[in-house]
Amino acid sequence: MGSLFTQMLQGNTPATGLRFQPRGQHTQLASIDRLGNVKAARPLLLSKLMAVLLLSLPLPAGAQTSNAPCKTAELPPFVNGLTQVATWVAEPAVGIDRLVENYGPQLTAYLSPAPWPDIHERARMAKVPVVMYHDILPEKEVFFDVTPAEFEEHLRLIQENGLTPISLDQLTTHLRTGLPLPEKPILLSFDDGYGGHYEYVYPLLKKYGYPGVFSIYTSKIGDNQGRSHVNWEQLRQMAADPQVTIAAHSISHPPDLRALPDDQLQQEIGESKQLLESELGIAIRYFTYPTGLYDERVSRLVREAGYLAALTMNDLDERFAGESENLLAIGRFGQSRLEDVIAQAWGGPELPKWSSGFDFTSPIERTETTIDNTPFILISGGKPITIHADSRYQVPEIVEGTEAVAAVDGGFFSLKFLDSNEMIGPVLSQNTGNFLPGTLGENRILIGRPLVMIIHQAVKFIPLDQQKNST
Repeated sequence: MGSLFTQMLQGNTPATGLRFQPRGQHTQLASIDRLGNVKAARPLLLSKLMAVLLLSLPLPAGAQTSNAPCKTAELPPFVNGLTQVATWVAEPAVGIDRLVENYGPQLTAYLSPAPWPDIHERARMAKVPVVMYHDILPEKEVFFDVTPAEFEEHLRLIQENGLTPISLDQLTTHLRTGLPLPEKPILLSFDDGYGGHYEYVYPLLKKYGYPGVFSIYTSKIGDNQGRSHVNWEQLRQMAADPQVTIAAHSISHPPDLRALPDDQLQQEIGESKQLLESELGIAIRYFTYPTGLYDERVSRLVREAGYLAALTMNDLDERFAGESENLLAIGRFGQSRLEDVIAQAWGGPELPKWSSGFDFTSPIERTETTIDNTPFILISGGKPITIHADSRYQVPEIVEGTEAVAAVDGGFFSLKFLDSNEMIGPVLSQNTGNFLPGTLGENRILIGRPLVMIIHQAVKFIPLDQQKNST
C-alpha cells in the first residue's frame, strides 16, 4: 500500500514545488502552482507569502526609505499593487498563475539571501559602481574638489548614457539577495558633510530626481571654519527627503580608525550613529570609514554597533560593489573614474523565469528559509518518478537509498499524522491490486479537493471525484 511520488531534482530553475511544514503534528504539502486550491494550507500559507510579496511590490518614491512618510499623491500606484495582490488571493483560479510568474523569482530571492554580511553569488556577477565625491564648491582647492558646473555635467553624462542612480538601500538588498538592479545602475555618495552638499549637490539631485548617500562626521556639523559644513537644520531638511540616505562617518574623522584604542573606537563608531539618530529622528543603518581604512577589529565594532553595511575606499584598489569583501566593506570609485565606470555598469543577470507549467528538464534548486518561525523548503526542477514501497514505510525510509531530493506521499491525501501509517482517501492496495475506498466520513470532506495526477511527463490537478478517481 504506500506508493510514493518522488521528485528527482537535478538543478536550479524555480518552477514547481513548495513544501509547507508548520510546527506541530500535521504536515501540509502543497504545490506553489495551485496554492489557492489547497484549502487546508491556503489561508496561513498565503498570508505569509503575502507579507513577503508586499516587500517586493514597487513602492512609490515617497515610501522608498524610512526617512519620511509616503505622500498622498504618490499612493495610487502602491494601492493598485495591493489591490492586485488582494485580487490574486481572493480569486486564485484567475490570479495564482500570475502571482507565480510575476513574483515567484523575486520571492525565492528574498527568501534565500546570502548569510549576512556575505555578498550573494549572483550579485558578484554584476558591476555596480559606487562613485565617491567630496566637496563641491565654485573654486577648487584640491585636485578632488568638483565645481557645481562639473557636477551637473556628471549628472548629464549619467542621464545621457542611460544609467539609473540607485539608493544605498537598493544596493544593499541587491548585494544580499542577488536581485537584479536596473540594467545600468550607479550609486552616488558624498563624504564629510560639506556646505556645498546642501548648497549645490542637493538641489541638483532634486532637479534630476536622483538619490544620493551623504556621510556625515558629527563634530563638523555647523562648523564653517575653513571649509563650510552643513548645519543641523539643513541636515534635517535633507534627511526628511526619501531620496537622501544619511550615513555615519564617525565623530571626528580620525585619519586611521585602526590606530584608536577600543574605547575611543567604539565612541567614534557608536556615538556618531546615536547622535545622528537622535537629532534627525531616523534610523542610521550605514557607516562610512574615514579615509577608507579598517581592519577586522574595526569592522567587528561596526557590526556590533548595529550597522547594516559600510562604505570604504582605496585609491589603489577601486572595486565594483559586488567585488567587495562583504557588506561591511563596500568598495567605491573616485569621481574622476566616472566615465570608465559608466561604460561598464551592469545591474546583474535576470532571475530565472517562472511559469505556471512544469519544466521537467530544468535543473535542481532547493532553498530552505523561515518566515515567522515557520520553516519552508522551496524545491524546484527535476523529473518526477513513482516508487512503490513493499510495505507501509514512512517517507524517509522509502526515499533512503535513492537520489530523490524531495518526496510526497502518493496515497492521494497522505497519512493522517506524521507518525502514523493510517491513510486517508482512496489508496491502492498492493495485496489486492484494487483501490480501497477509504473512510466514508472522510471521503465526503475530500470531495473536490485537489488530486495531483503525476507521471514522468506531466502533472495535472483535478478535483477529487470518488466515483471516477478510483482506478
